[in-house]
Amino acid sequence: MKTVEWDSNFYKKKIGKISIVNQTVKEFVCEIENARENNFDLIYVFVEDKNVPIEDYLKRHSQCFDEKVVYVKPIDSSADKPSKVFVYDGPANEQLIHLGFEAGKFSRFGIDPRLSPYFKTMYKLWIENSINKSFADFLICKYSESEPQIITSFVTGKADGNVGRIGLIATNPLYQGKGIGREIMKASEYHFLQSGAVDIEVATQLENKIACAFYSSIGFKIKTITPIYHYWLK
Repeated sequence: MKTVEWDSNFYKKKIGKISIVNQTVKEFVCEIENARENNFDLIYVFVEDKNVPIEDYLKRHSQCFDEKVVYVKPIDSSADKPSKVFVYDGPANEQLIHLGFEAGKFSRFGIDPRLSPYFKTMYKLWIENSINKSFADFLICKYSESEPQIITSFVTGKADGNVGRIGLIATNPLYQGKGIGREIMKASEYHFLQSGAVDIEVATQLENKIACAFYSSIGFKIKTITPIYHYWLK
């Protein structure tokens, strides 16, 4: 188990993370008791492999707030520099902040009732830290061609070795279904290509059926599905 430093500082709670890989229920319970003795408030439990006994235990003592789906695809090595999309370098304005809320509407941080009061503050910080490049290498946005003051879509990304990881992505609901999501994803692919990445990954929630269908439609394949439980100790 490890302490999740950023979350602990943000929520003013001691938060840890346990990844379940080939553990027995007895071993898991020992980790939980150790966390309790060390005054942890909350443990994120990531079930990295299929473990029916531990999941049965978790269902009795905690709650699953996410089934995290990671999608992956090879980056198109011939991806061209996109037109009509721009790397954003302005302030975290209201449009971007509200698009950030849209990006996180299925997030476990908004669904868990003990964390949800902090949801908007967290996602506002995520936007701000993406713009200042603490959380991301870039924030790309697309403006409406008919109303150039309106941001219709945005995406953040960060290269991690040879993998480009999407952080946040959202399209204004009024502009969905117009191919803007594909355009903004192609733009991120180009930027990752410049950094030397060969694959692109994006995570969403299994419950977010629209996002899952979208990623499948543009060539992404499921890499992993990970149930995430919040085990509250206090």
